[in-house]
Amino acid sequence: MDPEKRLVIRINSNTKMSRGKAAAHAVHAALKLYGIEYDHPVIVIGGKPDEILAQTVHVRDAGRTELSPGTLTAGASWEYAPRAD
Repeated sequence: MDPEKRLVIRINSNTKMSRGKAAAHAVHAALKLYGIEYDHPVIVIGGKPDEILAQTVHVRDAGRTELSPGTLTAGASWEYAPRAD
């Protein structure tokens, strides 16, 4: 990987969005950049470390900027919305 090449996502600072909405749109932008087709919603919510570790994949920081190397920062998994009966 070219150390100078990096994926940059900019969020429109002229809009009012929650952090979760902005994060979800950042994910949408990254998927689109990689050419990954998807037809489902992306939901970004806060979670405790044990909730994140219960997910399928985990992200840990490289420690180059704000966080210590190996800091658990995010997780992702496929989850189904509760059924409305």
